[in-house]
Amino acid sequence: MATTPAQASECKRGGGVYICEYGVSVKKLPDGTRQEFIIGTNRAVYTRWNDTSGDWTKWKSMGGSAKSGVSITDHWSQNDPWAFHLVITQTDGQFWVNGRKRDGFWSGWYPHPGPD
Repeated sequence: MATTPAQASECKRGGGVYICEYGVSVKKLPDGTRQEFIIGTNRAVYTRWNDTSGDWTKWKSMGGSAKSGVSITDHWSQNDPWAFHLVITQTDGQFWVNGRKRDGFWSGWYPHPGPD
């Protein structure tokens, strides 16, 4: 992960470095595992998850260019407990969304007119 702007403080979690003020967002999945999301010091979104034994993966970049923390919403999930969406404010000031599908694959970032 790249260097942080001078005004942002860095925090560490599971071998990753992230911008403290944006915190860690966590989604608990139906099988009891968890998936975590942070904003790296290069402003990309990173994720990691644990398995049912509690072992964690390494951080994986999901791209993006955030100037906010990660919000997790089930709003568009159509009542599927495995599906959810991430919402960030990108550095262009717009809301961007990335949707997790039931199979664990992601839609990729796309613009959204608002956080509804």
